[in-house]
Amino acid sequence: MRGKLLYEGKAKQVFQSAENEQELVLSYKNDATAFNGKKKASFEGKGRYNNLISTHIFEYLKNQGISSHFIKPLSETEQLVKKTTIVPLEVVVRNVAAGSITRRLGIPEKTVFQPVLTELYYKDDSLDDPIINDAHALLLTDVNEEELAFIKQAALEVNQHLQTFFDRVGSDWSISNLNSAVTTTAPSFYQMKSLRIHAGFGTKRMAARWTRMYSVKTLVT
Repeated sequence: MRGKLLYEGKAKQVFQSAENEQELVLSYKNDATAFNGKKKASFEGKGRYNNLISTHIFEYLKNQGISSHFIKPLSETEQLVKKTTIVPLEVVVRNVAAGSITRRLGIPEKTVFQPVLTELYYKDDSLDDPIINDAHALLLTDVNEEELAFIKQAALEVNQHLQTFFDRVGSDWSISNLNSAVTTTAPSFYQMKSLRIHAGFGTKRMAARWTRMYSVKTLVT
């Protein structure tokens, strides 16, 4: 199924599919990074868990009517996806204060945001992924206003569905509570308060092709 290696990043390798030029094979690595790659480590089984969890989440979102780049799992560490072109934007949907926003703005930990707070970040490791506004996003990427509005609305919809999903699994977002979902037990270092979902979503301008990729980070209690 694998073809030529196209890209290797911090968490996964990207291969051309040997069977379809419009499809790719994502291979999850055991490497773990933090602070935009400044800190690195390797954990046996991380690639397998990443693949199992993301597969289950994308299948759940598909059942809720949310289409994405995901096609199907291929192995314990690989999945087949539609080819996309990355838009270097990260959409962060915050339901509760945690992590960087508490340090950046002095907001007390676990403050609930009503309505939820949506932020944009420019994906560039050399710049440490700076927070940006809509005007910056239109300047730095090739998206137009309609597409940017679509991206932000899609992030909010994904956030709502994931809240329901994780309410069913367990409120603390520890991966150990996903046992029934991924039919495995994860080590304690996988306990987390946030989750990044990387997915390609279509826009009206790109209706015939899957050429938009961004990430959604959802923070919950």
